[in-house]
Amino acid sequence: MQRGFPAVVITCLTFLSACYPGNPKGLSMAYSTYAQSPVLLTVFQINGLPVLPGETGVQGLSDLNRPYDRYGSYNVLMDLDANEALHIEAVWVELLTQRAYRAELTVPVQGLQRDPANYAEMMPVFGPGGLLLITSDPIPETVEATETHNAGQVCGTRVPALDRDYSDRTIVKHIFEYERPDGVGKGCE
Repeated sequence: MQRGFPAVVITCLTFLSACYPGNPKGLSMAYSTYAQSPVLLTVFQINGLPVLPGETGVQGLSDLNRPYDRYGSYNVLMDLDANEALHIEAVWVELLTQRAYRAELTVPVQGLQRDPANYAEMMPVFGPGGLLLITSDPIPETVEATETHNAGQVCGTRVPALDRDYSDRTIVKHIFEYERPDGVGKGCE
């Protein structure tokens, strides 16, 4: 009997969403981008509530490095019903093209993985041409694991009135100085 207990714990940690019946405590959030499309995220709302602490520069390598591309995360305490959906609204500017986009989509809470603390995991990933992916990748079991999960995807609408060159902004200066590899991710346009 004692030998079976560790296997149950490992199985539970591996398949978290199956081990947490009921509603998650909230969201565990992180943001990323494809290698060639860093963004300045200006609005990110879930069910009409802002979850972004302010304008945020985002860069990543999600088209090259998922499920391991997760730079920092934070928890958002909110009432979530596992049987409902999240309405997501975002506005961002692609820093290299200076083009602004707006997108809305709905993602079912049940489609999101759970972390060990019973938070639903969600990572919005921004790609070229206004691509917005809502990812919720399973926790990798091994270094070689490559399983990914997209809970939602949409091509944003251009908002030319918000186009802007942010290269002089301190908040994103490091992004312009970064030597980024060639990306492989396909965008919307």
